[in-house]
Amino acid sequence: MTKSKILNRIIQIVILAVIAYFMAPVFADSFRKFNPSEWKINYWLLIASLLLMQVVLYAQSAIWSTIVGFFGKSITYNKAFKIAYLAQLGRYLPGRIWQLFGMIYLAAKEGITKEEATVSFILSQLFATPPGLLIVVIYLFVLETATKYQDYIGFAWVGVAAMAAFLVVFLQPRWLHACINFATRLMRQTPVDFRLEKKVGMKVLIFYFVTWNLYGVSFYLFLLSILPGYDFSIVEIIGAWTLAYLVGYWAIVLPAGIGAREAALIILLAPIIGADRAGIAVIGARLWSMLGEVICTVLAWRVK
Repeated sequence: MTKSKILNRIIQIVILAVIAYFMAPVFADSFRKFNPSEWKINYWLLIASLLLMQVVLYAQSAIWSTIVGFFGKSITYNKAFKIAYLAQLGRYLPGRIWQLFGMIYLAAKEGITKEEATVSFILSQLFATPPGLLIVVIYLFVLETATKYQDYIGFAWVGVAAMAAFLVVFLQPRWLHACINFATRLMRQTPVDFRLEKKVGMKVLIFYFVTWNLYGVSFYLFLLSILPGYDFSIVEIIGAWTLAYLVGYWAIVLPAGIGAREAALIILLAPIIGADRAGIAVIGARLWSMLGEVICTVLAWRVK
């Protein structure tokens, strides 16, 4: 095992240990107060949430297909779906690199070079994050219904700063190319040229904004399916899910963001559904998410 792999493993262990230290008591308290009679699953809502998740994941792969067009290449939505969600199996291995390797291998079969697949992967991360941050800032910190997170207002300013930085780079193509080429060099890849039209770029951002909202709605339906009759704001749930997902998404040293997403989600859900229910709901959310991704992978595998 190389020094970098050893260091990466140490970082994983330290992060998970810190998360466990702070979150274990919360989960323990949630399990202690758990009353199975209060949890009656509405299977129709659960199925609806999973179906909507499939729509969202397919739509996000279609967005990646649009990004591939920046390189003058064309790929059908179905093929993009197959590549994206077979490659996504690599998310459950430590480090985002395995997902990228899977994408490179599968994309090569469609005439997309290793360099183009790498840059399209980086661009998809860059374009997906600002719309998600916009949802978080508006839904959790701006709307009148979102009054539970004012103690975390500093994070909203961080989100605003990140969105502003992206917008500045997006409006200056030379800067965007420089940032992308720097990232590819860090990944020991050859820089590749691409053409980004601002109109198409704005459409990509809008589509990501829509899919983040729909993903949040699917999570809202999931919560309704396990907490029937419970009253909570849909915008808060969408904002909470989006922020937790982004935290897990960018925790690249953790497989599929496991631990990081749960820690963020339990903090965000506790003021909405109560700490005694949040712990169980968070564990259920991970199982729900994995089930949806398994279904997606099976569907992707069947694409010819």
